[in-house]
Amino acid sequence: MQAKQRLGPTLKEESKLIIEDLKSFQFKIDQLIIDLNQSNLFQHQLTFIQAQFILNEFLTRQKQLDKQALDYKQLQTLLDTTIID
Repeated sequence: MQAKQRLGPTLKEESKLIIEDLKSFQFKIDQLIIDLNQSNLFQHQLTFIQAQFILNEFLTRQKQLDKQALDYKQLQTLLDTTIID
């Protein structure tokens, strides 16, 4: 019981930080979608090379978000783990 009381504030603070990180992550995903929809990619005047360049930029951002998503998935698994002594 003492450990729970001692670690409670730390866990609560960490959970607040995780929630803020998740909100920031969601914002990045939303911003990527907005940026893609507002990009020049959908203009018919683009050459193939220009379109490919824009797509590569978005692909780079998307890959970074994929890596972060994996980290958050692993974090979720860790937080769902019950520790038994």
